[in-house]
Amino acid sequence: MKADELMKKVADAARLRRELFGPFGSEKDTNAYRLMNGDGDRVPGVLVDAYAGYALVQVVAEEALPLAVRLEEAIDRVLAPRGIVRKLRYEEKGRGKVAGELIRGKRPPEALTVIEEGRPVGIVTRADLLESLVTP
Repeated sequence: MKADELMKKVADAARLRRELFGPFGSEKDTNAYRLMNGDGDRVPGVLVDAYAGYALVQVVAEEALPLAVRLEEAIDRVLAPRGIVRKLRYEEKGRGKVAGELIRGKRPPEALTVIEEGRPVGIVTRADLLESLVTP
């Protein structure tokens, strides 16, 4: 898939979510949501979640890694997130842990408050974003 196609996919996904949550990184009522959902957004094997201006790219199959790398570039260009974190969900590193790393931008803070419908509903820690198999 070419870079311009991926940038269009990111822009289309962001536009649909903006109608529900507001602009990426400036959401007021709900700041954690699925931005791109694999096959549904035509990026098979890759999930992208938004967490208060950070993009969490989860690669669920090893063969999807090259697509994920190109998708991260498109996310950076289209959305300019505070940071992009990549998790390799197919590489378990012990009980409930996976390989994760900061790819671009700022390292996530120790804790991010998750807001749904205007109310704080939980905390996502840096460790959740970087290494937990399941991100709250």
